[in-house]
Amino acid sequence: MVHIRSLIMLGGVSLMLSSTAWGASFDCKKASSFIEHTICSESELSKLDEDLLTAYKISLDMCFTDEAIKQTKQEQRQWLKNVRNACTDVSCLKRVYKERIETLAPPDGGEEIVDGEAELDAANLPTEIGACVDGYIGAKNTRFDNAVAGEAGGEVYVWLTNEVDLYIVEIANLPEEENPNAYMYTTDDFKIGDKINLCLVSVPSECPEGDERGKVYEVTNYKNAKRFTGVDAWHSCGGA
Repeated sequence: MVHIRSLIMLGGVSLMLSSTAWGASFDCKKASSFIEHTICSESELSKLDEDLLTAYKISLDMCFTDEAIKQTKQEQRQWLKNVRNACTDVSCLKRVYKERIETLAPPDGGEEIVDGEAELDAANLPTEIGACVDGYIGAKNTRFDNAVAGEAGGEVYVWLTNEVDLYIVEIANLPEEENPNAYMYTTDDFKIGDKINLCLVSVPSECPEGDERGKVYEVTNYKNAKRFTGVDAWHSCGGA
């Protein structure tokens, strides 16, 4: 899975990327072309279209100059016209979407290079209790593949672009009857691409040398001030 980094709403993006019914980046009721109708009728393609929109916004967010932004927009227009719109079947569309997402998404390690500048979230974690840094929600997954969120094996972890996975400890103000893992997996309160503030809450003591698992962080979502607490490993230091 591609870990996608940030989400910033920019005017004209939805027009450029055209499309949403399954969850695509545009309104499928207004689909007019073969490409748009195909995206709307194919769930995987629709999801890829949505992922590409997020990756594109991230790429713009990571540009440090007006020239870099202009270049990124131009490259996206060219890709839409010359690559995506040249496809005549679903397999071609899936392939070019996946390739484009890989191109736009930052490489492993959290760096994006734009106009020779390398910046941002790689290992960008607070190191002292009470210290905070910003980041983005990059993904939400269950502990075991194909597990049901909220059931055994379906414990949810949130991947942040600061290069940390956080297993849910507590979600602030969540009703007692609601399962926190099932909630986190499906809610838009903590959505992929949301900008967050990450604070170090506690660090385990008496850990074996080199084993630093078990740090607890608090995450606050900038868009709605909602908070959750998470731990950076399923097993704390000294565990399995």
